[in-house]
Amino acid sequence: MNDLVDVLPFPLAAPLARYLGQTDAERLVDSAFDFIEAALAVAAYVTFLEFCSLKRRGATKLFKGLTQRSAGPLWHFLADCLRQADAAGLVSSPFRHVLTPELFNQVDGAVTAWAQLKHKKIHYGSVDHFRPVRVLANLSHQVFSDNIFGFFEDVHKQKFGARFEGIFRHAHGRSPFVRRSNYKGDRPFSGAEAVLVRLRSGHILPLQPLMFWDDCEKHREIDPPGHCYLYDAPSRTEREFSYKAVGVLCSREISLQGDYKPLADQLMALRQADASVEIIHGHFDQA
Repeated sequence: MNDLVDVLPFPLAAPLARYLGQTDAERLVDSAFDFIEAALAVAAYVTFLEFCSLKRRGATKLFKGLTQRSAGPLWHFLADCLRQADAAGLVSSPFRHVLTPELFNQVDGAVTAWAQLKHKKIHYGSVDHFRPVRVLANLSHQVFSDNIFGFFEDVHKQKFGARFEGIFRHAHGRSPFVRRSNYKGDRPFSGAEAVLVRLRSGHILPLQPLMFWDDCEKHREIDPPGHCYLYDAPSRTEREFSYKAVGVLCSREISLQGDYKPLADQLMALRQADASVEIIHGHFDQA
């Protein structure tokens, strides 16, 4: 699986690298579950947002059922989203393989084992962590080999035209992210927006508000756009929300006040009913 570290999106590459580099037996298991949780989060968020881009007959409340970003709730959320988004040709289609009995049992067994470990009902040595890590890493590779996770840089209006142009940075593997594509389209993007791009078709799936990029006062040495933050949990009042950064022990709390109000507004709306997400179209050339 070492070859997957450089091709998986950054939110998965970072924990997979830690897992593969770990030698201590107990820390190896902990690192395995860090990757499993990250893989479930990315799979669930992509599947859910793609589901929100589909035409639906009635209102749904799938996101309301996600209580926090931990293995158990994420696993159930992902399974519910996959069953609802039952359509061929979707970005998230390869993830549907986890619903087959063999793979379902492996992932479900890992989620159950992690809960038992935390409650000290089983020992570290009894946990089969390699197979579920391999399953989720391979399925993620199928999804993200043609669909690129990343962010935009220096998007500006063309000098004598109505369209916008800039750079789309491929955030796969570990930072710094070298690969990039030239972008042209009708939509301006900020560097904070996390997106998934199918380069051949030019389809852009916005991943906001469940993922975004932002700088950090503790790590000013990190190049823009800073940390990648993944949605974590709502507060008890569901008026504040927390995010955790990938690869570091940094977090972000957002509320209905300040710069993050648009994200909080989107999350509050999602807690009431699943929103409609628009697939954006652009043109990408290799830079």
